[in-house]
Amino acid sequence: MKRSKKVKNNTCFFLVMLFIIGFIFFPVNAFSDDGDVIDYVPPEDPETEYTLQGYENQPEPLVSKSISDDIVSIAVAENGRGPQEVGREINFYPYDLGRYLGPDEAWCSEFVAWVYRVAGDPFTGGYEGGWLLRSSTQIRSWFQNNKRFINKSDPDWNSFIPVAGDYIRYDTSGGGHSGIVRYVEGSTLYTVEGNVSNLVRLRVINDWRNASNSIDGIGVRNSSETTPDPVQTPVPTTIPGDVNLDGQVNIIDALLIAQYYVGLVSSQVFDEGDADVNCNGVIDIVDALLVAQYYVGLLNSFPC
Repeated sequence: MKRSKKVKNNTCFFLVMLFIIGFIFFPVNAFSDDGDVIDYVPPEDPETEYTLQGYENQPEPLVSKSISDDIVSIAVAENGRGPQEVGREINFYPYDLGRYLGPDEAWCSEFVAWVYRVAGDPFTGGYEGGWLLRSSTQIRSWFQNNKRFINKSDPDWNSFIPVAGDYIRYDTSGGGHSGIVRYVEGSTLYTVEGNVSNLVRLRVINDWRNASNSIDGIGVRNSSETTPDPVQTPVPTTIPGDVNLDGQVNIIDALLIAQYYVGLVSSQVFDEGDADVNCNGVIDIVDALLVAQYYVGLLNSFPC
């Protein structure tokens, strides 16, 4: 005998609720697959081929206003900040970087994606509607798919000159590391990178074309130099129940609402306005249950 659709949905709902109950006391996070923490090495250390210097002491080339300028200025403004401090003054979407990170998460690639999004030149095909790519391998694949990644082994490597805003990927023992090009001066490459000793840091790479260093390649940013003012980036339309703003209503949203109800998740993690799906003015376990029911097909819409 075939089971009815309602029975199947009820079974799914029961399993979903077991999932919520079982994991309600564990935070929900999407982790980077890069083990890409780069340690800060003082410039006086002769053993390293990479040095880190203060931005204020480095000359910047004079260039016209462009997306490149926006990318670099946005990234450099975060110099010295940790993951929970990056973007704390940004009062428009995507807001601060920390809301997209889990505890102890490697975040260099997320930093690059965040900067590109704030500058109005986002990636596509990732999380949060497309702009959020969480690993250096994902970002490299994005540039490769768009035929804009110059690998160190490519014939063009010795003649290619990166420009401000380009992406730089390193091969590391942990899986990879991401950064943003500020400018090139002779054989020296200047970058800004997240997750360098868990901070945003300005770095200087001497003899950057050298085959012995860990640079994997350069992603060429879109050549278009027309950009909207980042502060005018509109906040996207939200969906009731989509509390993590990823464009979907699913079990993760139900779990986040349940965690919020018991005090394990702060309001910075999700959108409170989309959590109260029954519009009674309270975010509680009922909202989590309704989202779970919607996810398994027991509800076609929310009460309000």
